Amino acid sequence: NALILQALLASEGGIRVPPEHFDEIPVYLAAGAIPVTPGMPTYNYWEHPPAEGELPAHDTDVGAYLVAETFGARKVIFLKDVDGVYTADPKEDPDANLLTSTTVKELRDLPSLPFDPPVLDMLERARTVREIRVLNGTKPGLLTAAMAGEEIGTIVRAS
Repeated sequence: NALILQALLASEGGIRVPPEHFDEIPVYLAAGAIPVTPGMPTYNYWEHPPAEGELPAHDTDVGAYLVAETFGARKVIFLKDVDGVYTADPKEDPDANLLTSTTVKELRDLPSLPFDPPVLDMLERARTVREIRVLNGTKPGLLTAAMAGEEIGTIVRAS
């Protein structure tokens, strides 16, 4: 996905940054480039063992969040295939309600989230990224609207 995104953003200054060049991201930002990184956290030496199964508990949402926190971003926008966070999985429950603004504490008991649940723990302990926004990335114009300050999708704040 990083290669695809970099290709789409190339004309606007998008540049793919492989994990071994992570420390160069501030240089790219200072030069006005748009750094595109792989979403998986760069655990080159050690990854937290999963509670169950073989797959790492920290997936691409965690990786994106950690990059933002490391470089002092104020917020993260997750593009998903749903309009935000719902009270239940909207693909399985037609009565699920969209939450427009919520906190980590309010989401703890939800049976389904459109992003990796470990992001909630990180959001609570973060130094800089104290909110995330979840938008539908399949709908043209929503990312641009959110970046312009429109209140769309779901905002999740630290409790």
